[in-house]
Amino acid sequence: MARLIDFGILVVVWIGVWILMAALVFADAASSTSAVDDLNLGANVSSLFISLALWVLYWLYESLMASTRGQTLGKMIMGLRITDASGNNLTTAAAMKRSAVWLVPIIPCCIGFIGFLVIQIWGLVNIFNRPDRLTLMDQFADSTVTNA
Repeated sequence: MARLIDFGILVVVWIGVWILMAALVFADAASSTSAVDDLNLGANVSSLFISLALWVLYWLYESLMASTRGQTLGKMIMGLRITDASGNNLTTAAAMKRSAVWLVPIIPCCIGFIGFLVIQIWGLVNIFNRPDRLTLMDQFADSTVTNA
């Protein structure tokens, strides 16, 4: 549930940015003599950079929240906390390593999105099948999620 809440935050931000981007591209294309060509080029280039920026920003959000507070907003709401093996907040490097899964979708040719889905599904399977309930992210960064 915490992951869904955090992902919901990403979706809300994403929609807001896309609406703003679409308005800017359409406004720019409307003032051009070759509106259709400008609209297509502007939308393609803008969407690429905005997609990359949003994934990187979300990765930074996850990393910084985990290293400074030990919780993302979703984990705060659900009463969970991310810690290292000794119960302390993760270092910035460990939090960035743990959150690296959010950078997988930027791999080109749909490989990234497929890989991201596989990682998330595998993580869900691990939560229910492993006695320590560690996801791949937690195994990779030597972290764990506990009750706050």
